[in-house]
Amino acid sequence: IALTSIIGLNLTKDEKKKLGINIEDMLINCEISEEQCFSSDFNWKFIIPFGNCYTFNPVKKKYIYRPGKKFGGLKVELLNLNYDNFSLNFNKAVGMNVIIDKHGFNVNPLNPIEAPFSYETNIKIVVETIIQKERPFSNCIADFQNSYNFNRLYYDILKNKLNMNFGLNNCMKFCHSYFVAEKCKCNNLEFKAIFDYLPSCTNLADIDCIFNSTEEFYSIRANECIEYCPTTC
Repeated sequence: IALTSIIGLNLTKDEKKKLGINIEDMLINCEISEEQCFSSDFNWKFIIPFGNCYTFNPVKKKYIYRPGKKFGGLKVELLNLNYDNFSLNFNKAVGMNVIIDKHGFNVNPLNPIEAPFSYETNIKIVVETIIQKERPFSNCIADFQNSYNFNRLYYDILKNKLNMNFGLNNCMKFCHSYFVAEKCKCNNLEFKAIFDYLPSCTNLADIDCIFNSTEEFYSIRANECIEYCPTTC
């Protein structure tokens, strides 16, 4: 996997797609709320160290009206094109990594739901909405632009230097990128303009460092970003 990721660093989008299986080749059937869905409803993205990944419903054109296996939800049937019958029967690691998160958010790829080939996997989710009062009653901020109740370092970088919307999602992405850049001393991150003083990540040691640092960040260090990345009320 790491070698594939290294090869993909300097390749075009089409060349990266060839490193793995395309959704057009493996999608047998797709249904959402009893309506047909297609490969065009999936958005491609290359994510280290997994390679080809796909987000369903990227422009929010289709909705789930009723939950449940029989009438609602998303049903996807995929054809395995990458492993022989021996691997399918005896290797539990063979399959897909499924990640579910709020629409429009970048997800944490380190804690996926494992869906093995040759089996039917059913996933049920429950959405919980929490409304909070602003500080000092909680850690959330209602108006980032006019509030000074949090460390504004990442806010100023995202808004003024990168001209990006500030929110928990983008802030956590930047916090992660900063942690990995400082840890690995190389630049293979989304915010390359900020870390242009670092050399590009080009070898196996760099990619291993990115993966290990990302795992450390999401499992241990992510809470340290709260000072810079408050939630929205």
